Amino acid sequence: MQDLLQTLSHTLPAMDEKFTTHELILKMAQENQRAYIEALYA
Repeated sequence: MQDLLQTLSHTLPAMDEKFTTHELILKMAQENQRAYIEALYA
């Protein structure tokens, strides 16, 4: 999970000014598939 959270500094600037948590999670999952899957199993 920590690896996934560290990607926020790269993901957030790429998001629109307004976004939902669903959109954020989807973008993080797409950009960091391995870390996202590992977080699901943690």
